[in-house]
Amino acid sequence: ELLQSWVRVVNGKEGKMVVTVDRGFIRTMASNVRRLLVEQDEGHMDLGDFIEKMATRFGSHIEVEMLTRDLSYLVEVKGDKVFLTALQLCARDIEVVLGDLGKLPVAELESQYEAKFGREMPLEPLGFDSVSEMLIAMNDTLSVRGRGIRKIVSVNKSA
Repeated sequence: ELLQSWVRVVNGKEGKMVVTVDRGFIRTMASNVRRLLVEQDEGHMDLGDFIEKMATRFGSHIEVEMLTRDLSYLVEVKGDKVFLTALQLCARDIEVVLGDLGKLPVAELESQYEAKFGREMPLEPLGFDSVSEMLIAMNDTLSVRGRGIRKIVSVNKSA
């Protein structure tokens, strides 16, 4: 099950074959999916609208199977809606905190987050013991550079 994002078993001329998955295509789709859902105030869309917008905006046909199999770290499909995961919603909020500068000392992130949203960062509900641990899990969106009190969090250019 963990290998599904890397290899697939397909039926070939001579029986079943193992083929590799085009990770570049999945990265591009993930970036487009995230971009579309991040723009939504609540971080979700109706599935039909989502599929239509992916086609018209990015020229990409996406199937529910890809969302649930390859992009489950990014989105959840519940009924007829597509949702950003709680971790991705938090990453979106951190991007808002980072604002126009796009970076901030990690030591200031928690207080800036609370000042911006009037609530603490959801470390415990997301299963993290520290801000640094959570930021590592957001490495597709955010980068941490430096050491100790000089650590800086910034938005990945590709996010």
